[in-house]
Amino acid sequence: MYAIRRLVFYLFAALILTGCATRRYQPAPIVPKETASRLETRNLADPDLHAFWEKSLGHAITPWPPKTWDLATLSLAALYCNPSLEAARARVEESQAAMVTAGTGPNPNPGIAPGVPSPLFVQFGFFYANRNSWKARASDPSCS
Repeated sequence: MYAIRRLVFYLFAALILTGCATRRYQPAPIVPKETASRLETRNLADPDLHAFWEKSLGHAITPWPPKTWDLATLSLAALYCNPSLEAARARVEESQAAMVTAGTGPNPNPGIAPGVPSPLFVQFGFFYANRNSWKARASDPSCS
C-alpha cells in the first residue's frame, strides 16, 4: 500500500513539474547581411510578388512579368517592395507576440506558509499570485 502511494505521489509530482515547462524557446538567428541582401535583390519579376498580386487582385496574371503596368499594379508592387512596410509588419508581429506574453499567467512559486488555524501547522506547496489582481494590473494603462 505504501508503494502505491509513493508511486502516485511521484507521478503527480512529475505531472505538475512537466506542466510548468511545456513550451521551449526556439532561437531564430538574425543575420543583418542576409536581410539587407534580401531587400536589395528584390525586383519586379519576383515570383513572391506574383503570388502577392494574385492574392490581392483575386485573379491570375498570365504574362509574368506583365508587359504594361498600370496604377493598380504599380501600387501593389510598391506595397510589396516597401521596406518600411516590412518593418511595420514586423512591429505588428512583435506587438501580437507581446499580447500573447501579457496574457499568460504568472508562474507558480514553491514556498512554505504558516498554517491555519495555528501558525504551528506549516503548509508546503506551489503558490500562485492572485490572478484577478494580476489581470487588473495588466489592463491598467497607468502601470505601463
